[in-house]
Amino acid sequence: MAVVMIKSFICQHCGKSAPRNPRLKSEQHYCSDHDCQKARMRNWKHSKYATVRLTGRSAKSNEKAGERTVMQTSTKNNTENSILRTSAATEPNKRPVT
Repeated sequence: MAVVMIKSFICQHCGKSAPRNPRLKSEQHYCSDHDCQKARMRNWKHSKYATVRLTGRSAKSNEKAGERTVMQTSTKNNTENSILRTSAATEPNKRPVT
C-alpha cells in the first residue's frame, strides 16, 4: 500500500498551514477560510483596477476594443474571400479557393 503525502502551504492572509488542493496546477496562496477568500478577492480587484489606472482604459473599453478587433479581422477575411471567389468565377481555368 502506497502512502500518499499531502503537500501543504502557508496561507498568505492568516499564516496557518493548510493542505494544498491537488486539482490546482499553480501554487495555492490562500486557504479556504472565509476571511482569507475575501482577502484574496480584495487583492485581485486591487491589482485589476491598478492596471486599469495605469493604462487609462476601463474594463468596458478594453472589451469593446477587443470586439472591434475581432469584427475588423472577420470583415477583412470575408472581403478577401469574396474577392478570391469573384476572381475564380471570372477565370474559368482556375479552381476556386475553399
